[in-house]
Amino acid sequence: VVLDPADDATRFDLVLRMQQALSPILIVEWPDVAAGQVISREYPLDLPVGASATTGLCDACDFVLDVDGDGDGTPEQRVHPRRTLWRPVDFNPRESVLFYLPPEQIIVGMLLALLGAVLPTAIYAGGVTWLDRHEKEPPHLLRAAFLWGALPGAVVAVVARFFVAGPLAPVITESLKFAAIAFIFTRYRREFDNILDGIVYGALAGIGYSMTINLLTYATGFLFGGFELLGTSVLLNGIAFGLNEAYYGAAIGIGFGVSRWAKDRRLRIAAPFIALAAAIGLHLFNDYWRDLAVGDRSGLVIIPILATWAGIVAVVAIAVLSLRRDQEIIRAHLKAELDLRTLTPNEFFYLSTPRNRSRFLLQAARRGPAELARALQMRETITQLAYRRRELGLLGRDAATDAVAASLRQRVARLRPKPRPRENR
Repeated sequence: VVLDPADDATRFDLVLRMQQALSPILIVEWPDVAAGQVISREYPLDLPVGASATTGLCDACDFVLDVDGDGDGTPEQRVHPRRTLWRPVDFNPRESVLFYLPPEQIIVGMLLALLGAVLPTAIYAGGVTWLDRHEKEPPHLLRAAFLWGALPGAVVAVVARFFVAGPLAPVITESLKFAAIAFIFTRYRREFDNILDGIVYGALAGIGYSMTINLLTYATGFLFGGFELLGTSVLLNGIAFGLNEAYYGAAIGIGFGVSRWAKDRRLRIAAPFIALAAAIGLHLFNDYWRDLAVGDRSGLVIIPILATWAGIVAVVAIAVLSLRRDQEIIRAHLKAELDLRTLTPNEFFYLSTPRNRSRFLLQAARRGPAELARALQMRETITQLAYRRRELGLLGRDAATDAVAASLRQRVARLRPKPRPRENR
């Protein structure tokens, strides 16, 4: 291949002389700086030794090959590109801020990147755990779900982004969340009571993943784009799409929640995998539209934003319905415990509805931290007792003779405050 510069410095002549048999495909790439892209043209060639092909290279050239098959210097045919591809390229990449910002501003930028990743995470995680108001999940399981997403889940996902084809990356990401929820579901089955529990565990795994990925994105964006790119990245990834991964994880968790009490064996097995497929599909849909929303098509970003927040609203609605259904279950089973004298009428009144539970905790808080802690344990224990009764009912077993239920009743008795002796006047 010979590049002969023409009189115009922006034009070159490409001359291909066949000295030996080569691949019958010729690919010519030419940069279009004004459009910010590289144009790749593919030509079908089958030339004998001694033949040559020539074309001009410039922004206004037609890129048609003049083919001289017999080597006499006169072209016998013209070959047009069989396929043309365009690839966006940044011809003026930003230099790292390390080369021009003072050290104190670099430190501030990195701290802002850390804050931008951690602060929304704390807000989102707090909102998710607040949803589960009837029976708080064990803190060690909540931490495990979050840390799984934040550490091994995020590391594997980052590696997948670099070494795995694009569509497979969401498959790997959502499968990792699936694995975390499946572990809790099988290993700590008694702590997985309903759909809401699945939403909580799945969302926390997604929030942990988002925190790590966003921190890496913000730090990289600041180092190569300064404060402007950092702010844009936080606005887009931390707020507009801040709950994406939590949303996908919650969708998987819903599948496990459905499986928990499904009477049909086929549904118990299939529900988690159907939910996993749905989460992968939602992830792929979102990534597709975000990839399209570049350059003059940036307005398309509204499609994945609206789709994501519509899904989040749907998940919250499912969580609220689950809360109401569980409240009915709790009230019904506590009524049975009232008949067994596990609870007093006053305790049943305060612990059987969300509003009265809040009043119960408020009254305990006024009597001091120790009373508040006791009241919280009381609320947690009677909720566990109600869920245990539901499980026994589905299994066709008698709740009055169950050892676990009996242990919970004994704990309720221990947590009941001793009556205060009356003062003599």
